[in-house]
Amino acid sequence: MRNTLMTTTAILALGASPALAQSLAERLAQGYLDEGYTRVEIDTGPSQIKVEATRGNTKVEVIYDAATGAILSQEIERVRAGDDTRPGVEFDTDDEDFVDGDESDDEEDDEEDDEEDDEERDDDARDDEEDDDDEDDEDDEDDEEDDDDEDDDEEDDDGEDDDEEDDDEEDDD
Repeated sequence: MRNTLMTTTAILALGASPALAQSLAERLAQGYLDEGYTRVEIDTGPSQIKVEATRGNTKVEVIYDAATGAILSQEIERVRAGDDTRPGVEFDTDDEDFVDGDESDDEEDDEEDDEEDDEERDDDARDDEEDDDDEDDEDDEDDEEDDDDEDDDEEDDDGEDDDEEDDDEEDDD
């Protein structure tokens, strides 16, 4: 796999621009064939190229940025029953790109991801509110204790007894 990536990177380093996307796709296909992959499928989207290549019982899927040649996503898995393993190269075009900002290639998944994100934010907000309520309850208890202490201080300080004692001490002098 490392050799494949190095070869692919070298191919891409020769220069890729949106205008050369088809020739980049052809160069990618040839690079994978040169690495010993027997089946190579190339799908070209508006700004990305997806390569699915099979060698033995290993299947790789790599998505490239068509303008820069940078690898956006890659997966390695075993060939499964039902996978097309016929030797050859297949080219196709797609109206949509293969990966986006949230690593999903399906509009339905994007909507589900957005809904999940909203639910998580709502849960976090509820948790924060509960934490704030708990802190408020603790603050209220502290305030009640402070009020009780102030009441005790007021009972101790009638003002009259202490003043009379102070007056008596002054008279003795």
